[in-house]
Amino acid sequence: MKRAFTYLDPGCDETLSKGCPLESAGLPAWWRIALEEGKFVVSSNVPLGSGAFFEQVEIPNRVAWGGVDTLMIAPFVERGTLEGVLVAVNARFEQTIDAVALFETASFFIRSSFVGNLARFKATYDALTSVRSREAFESAVRDIDEATAGVGIVFADIDNLKEMNDDHGHSAGDALLMNAAQALCDVFSESNVYRMGGDEFVVLLKNVAREDFEHYRLALAERLSEEQGMSISTGFAWEPDASDIHSMIESADQEMYLNKERHHETMRPSAHLGGGVLSQRFEKR
Repeated sequence: MKRAFTYLDPGCDETLSKGCPLESAGLPAWWRIALEEGKFVVSSNVPLGSGAFFEQVEIPNRVAWGGVDTLMIAPFVERGTLEGVLVAVNARFEQTIDAVALFETASFFIRSSFVGNLARFKATYDALTSVRSREAFESAVRDIDEATAGVGIVFADIDNLKEMNDDHGHSAGDALLMNAAQALCDVFSESNVYRMGGDEFVVLLKNVAREDFEHYRLALAERLSEEQGMSISTGFAWEPDASDIHSMIESADQEMYLNKERHHETMRPSAHLGGGVLSQRFEKR
């Protein structure tokens, strides 16, 4: 579970926050109740209210569980999909307090904020690679200041994604996409990299001098030479301002596709299993 908010009592074993004791006997069933069935789970020694919706479970052995006395799990389910979980371990409550109702209220407000942020995240970032999304790129282009001093566009397309999917399965193709995204982020930084969909990425650089843009191109070639099993065709465009950014985008896109066609003409599918390759043509403007 990547998206989780956890309260951990200072007296608990710190490995609880890393999920280690959660592998112990008994708890997987609890997680199944909370995460698969979407139910609120509490240990039997937590003060309860009469109207709480919950599944009550027993704590096996305090020593074996790293000092766990009480446990509450609140799953965040959005439209039938588990999006996150709130876990409280050894939260201290007076017996006169409806602890479950209090935790439910807290989880409601956290979930509301979490789901809202998640929706914004999904609109801004690509789910697989975690770089920015096509929608984010289109928004950045709309909002760019035409007077921006120096704008660079880089289009990058993975040449061998289809072969990787066909020969090794989609999990290998996903790994290739993530590796390509990481290579671009290593050179241009994550905030400048966008996935347009499929096997295509774009980089938008603002306030970049022509000489620096050329250095980025060389750095990308060097970075990709370190990769095994990755072949990428690219197109580059640089202008002193953003007054005609749409023409820049079209120019870099067309150059990338021309290089991709040349790449497929000159390389057999099996050749894609060699080292990282950068196919490019850079013209100073």
